[in-house]
Amino acid sequence: MSSSPEQEEGDVVWSESPDKFYCRTKKGTERFFQLRDRMDKVYYKNKDSLRIQGEQEARAENELCVWFEGSFWRAWRTDMEVEEEDGTSSYKLVDCGGTCRVTRRNVFRLTREFSSLCTTPALSFRCHLRGVVASVETPHIWSEEAVQFFAKETRNCPGVIVHKWGGPELMPDGERSLPVELLFRETRAECFRKEKQDTFQALKSRVKS
Repeated sequence: MSSSPEQEEGDVVWSESPDKFYCRTKKGTERFFQLRDRMDKVYYKNKDSLRIQGEQEARAENELCVWFEGSFWRAWRTDMEVEEEDGTSSYKLVDCGGTCRVTRRNVFRLTREFSSLCTTPALSFRCHLRGVVASVETPHIWSEEAVQFFAKETRNCPGVIVHKWGGPELMPDGERSLPVELLFRETRAECFRKEKQDTFQALKSRVKS
């Protein structure tokens, strides 16, 4: 194991527990928004021809594009079973680590230009807190209180310093994860205050226009 960590500035972009969260570096964030802008332009123009037409085609595609929360995202399908009663299936959002549920109508083929295997690797990486366990008896089973606390503390706080200690480790769920320490440049209260100020300024500008 390395005696000193590799250090990068970035953001926590998705959090499920102290054992499973995703970070994106500052450089990765710049590439992420460039990618999103380009995908939106391509898919708005060609969405009808790129839309997945049937279950067989959906199963044949390893990488997909989904329409979720007003934008197009690179995704992998996480459940290959029958769709839920509401017609949705679960997809992992490649560039932020999170998951979403969408109907087949909102699923598209991923063109080679955006394929994470061919051109652009995932712009987020899975992490877990170094040296922290839920308990001695159940090191990877976190209480809901701990999960909510961690999510709250890492939400909306940009400019995190990520200390990476060594290479990826194999986790109980079979995925690999980087052991990290997080150092926040600002307290959550400072982040929240800035977020309110930015929201107020945006509303003020909209009223003026």
